[in-house]
Amino acid sequence: DFFVLVATKALERADHVAGLSYLKLTRLFLPQDHWLNHYYLSIRLYCLLANAAYSCGRLDDANDAIQNVLKEGQSIEDKLDVYYVLVTLLMSSKRAEDAYSVCHEVLSQLDENIPASCDAQELAALLRKTNNVLNTMSDSELLGMKNMDSSDRLYSVLRFYSIMVVV
Repeated sequence: DFFVLVATKALERADHVAGLSYLKLTRLFLPQDHWLNHYYLSIRLYCLLANAAYSCGRLDDANDAIQNVLKEGQSIEDKLDVYYVLVTLLMSSKRAEDAYSVCHEVLSQLDENIPASCDAQELAALLRKTNNVLNTMSDSELLGMKNMDSSDRLYSVLRFYSIMVVV
């Protein structure tokens, strides 16, 4: 926990190399059953590790941390940060279709309905159609729409939609 705090401070100061070193050191001291008995520390550590490793260009380390969270994470909310790093990693590796697929998977798990694949023109048309529908709705209809569970969830949905527009 101490090294995670030190690593977080290093990352806040944009010293990603030092932050990555502290995070890797912390991982060495975790007990075998850390996913069971120290779940939230493990999630936090591996999310930070994925981000720091990606920032340092250590893509294998980033992918390892991502895969650990995807395997051990208990909810979509616990996995959102590493999904974001994964999509960023895929885009930087010129794997736009894979990045789109991950975004689609994440948004589906967040109860968003979008096509499994579409090109830029189809996506632009879908966004225009959504905008037109929203513009024709009355205030009471808009207020009656299904609410997001939290602002964090809304932020996540918007973050993944914004990536899909770029892809």
